[in-house]
Amino acid sequence: MRTSRHLEQVLAHAENRLAATGSRRPTEVLPLYKKFLKVEEHRLRLKHQAGGGGREVCTRRAELVDILLQYVFCAAAAAAGGNGTAKVP
Repeated sequence: MRTSRHLEQVLAHAENRLAATGSRRPTEVLPLYKKFLKVEEHRLRLKHQAGGGGREVCTRRAELVDILLQYVFCAAAAAAGGNGTAKVP
């Protein structure tokens, strides 16, 4: 399966912004998640306003939410486990 350019960009942005949360408490990293989501939603809005189709925008939003939830889940698992070693698949 071919990875879209958009998905690669979102993954790179997530790795850059969200991977360094380490063993910090979930309440401490919540602003990082919110900012990440705000930036990526803005990119989607620009794509839509530039003529991107509805299905394409919905697909991209679903990919964005999947990526964000992976990071949130791994951070929660690391915080619950106490060792901070959970990895994003």
